[in-house]
Amino acid sequence: MTTTDVTATLPDRVQRWMTYRGISHADLAAALGLSRSGVTRRLRGQIPLRATEVAIIARVLDMPASELLDP
Repeated sequence: MTTTDVTATLPDRVQRWMTYRGISHADLAAALGLSRSGVTRRLRGQIPLRATEVAIIARVLDMPASELLDP
């Protein structure tokens, strides 16, 4: 799997874990300091997630960032 493949599926993994953990887009937006639309655009893959954002998301989801990045 290439880096591009991992990036393309990362938003899907985040969405699944958010659903599993009961985290809303508003919750994630607050943690990231973004608007809900900013989070939505990232989770749709319209804007790439930055490493710092992945680290914050992992913390909110109570999991290691490596688990989000591991296909």
